[in-house]
Amino acid sequence: MKSARLLLNNRFIRFIFVGSFNTILDYLIFNLLIFLFSLKPVEANFISTSCALGFSYFLNKRLVFKHQGIIDKRSAILFIAFTLFGIWVIQGGLIYLIVNWVQHTQPNLYAAHKLIVPDIAKIFATGASLIWNFTSYNLFVFRDPRSETSK
Repeated sequence: MKSARLLLNNRFIRFIFVGSFNTILDYLIFNLLIFLFSLKPVEANFISTSCALGFSYFLNKRLVFKHQGIIDKRSAILFIAFTLFGIWVIQGGLIYLIVNWVQHTQPNLYAAHKLIVPDIAKIFATGASLIWNFTSYNLFVFRDPRSETSK
């Protein structure tokens, strides 16, 4: 019990829990858009990540970084800017590159697994954006204002 409490006191562990919830939401929407509406992976990623963005802000602000207040302009703007760069540029770019690379270098593999290749690409892209997001949230978005006054 004590070790579970220690884990939940760790900011990165809380970030992983919140991120897991947002990732499940993101992947659910991503796959529904591809399978039900036949959207291309990059288009589906744009919509799915946008939907998860709002949940992510409030969960990260309150649960992960324990930032006070419901919403403040500075953290909201920085959160949106850093997150959009991570999900639309880093994640979207990696999905595009990986899917196209497989499509052009392994056309038979892509043809046989065209429904799985975007998910595999998104897994790699999610890992890259996870590192980007945690670092930018920790250093810029939800930094402790007390640390600024002590400098």
